[in-house]
Amino acid sequence: MWTLLEYNSPYWTAVQDLPNLPGRYSHKDLETRHLFLTTGSILVSNAMPKLPKLPKDVLSVKEILSRDPLDELNKIAEKLIPDELNQGEKSDLVKMWIALKKRSICDDTRWIYMFLHAAADANSLPKFHNMKAEDKRKLSEKVTSLASKLAKELERNDLDCHLIFENGLNYNGFYIYEDFSDTFQQSVDEDNAKKLKVSSFMNKIAERAAQKIKDEPLPGKSGENAHAIRFIRIISNRNKKIYGSPLLAVTAAAANAIFGTSYEESDISNFLNR
Repeated sequence: MWTLLEYNSPYWTAVQDLPNLPGRYSHKDLETRHLFLTTGSILVSNAMPKLPKLPKDVLSVKEILSRDPLDELNKIAEKLIPDELNQGEKSDLVKMWIALKKRSICDDTRWIYMFLHAAADANSLPKFHNMKAEDKRKLSEKVTSLASKLAKELERNDLDCHLIFENGLNYNGFYIYEDFSDTFQQSVDEDNAKKLKVSSFMNKIAERAAQKIKDEPLPGKSGENAHAIRFIRIISNRNKKIYGSPLLAVTAAAANAIFGTSYEESDISNFLNR
């Protein structure tokens, strides 16, 4: 079976299946799989590799999110998930989702939501972004000082306690270990559940805040595409932590779709090495 394609810039569109070829084409011509016709059309074998298709679960997530047009996640999905009819025009995004699916360890759609959330967060500028360097330094010191004071007061006055995570029917989420009965605490201990001191948690929050403030680029530091480059660095770091690789093609496809840029993998690599 062969198919007649017509050129509709910048893509070829199938217009007719041809089970029997005209007799004037030789066997040697057929072996080339490409026959350019004087009409500006092309005859191709149906045995040729098909264009990659977007995973169905990605399309299903887009359909679900589209029910709430004002949702920030839907706005990101509109940019990152092509419609079923325009996948050929956005093959980089199709390949992006295929690459992410191959690396996913989830059997459901969580991996899709996780990437969309990561992209939305990376695209969102924090309120402290436009602060001057000196103001950021003071903010970091203030958060660290307040957390340290609270942690010390809890410890000094025997008010410290432990956070635990429960994933059961009756209790599902984070709870204070000391607020449970002795019997329940014993079952928690028998399960070797991890406990985190609230005082330590306060200091961890402060450390995280200080690091985020430190890592935030100054406004305009990266030039005209500062926002896009910030997004690229955040998504690349996220990919490296999860997959062991920055996934340059994935990062480029996402950035280009959101910011209207035309970065290649080499551009992403250069940004990360600056």
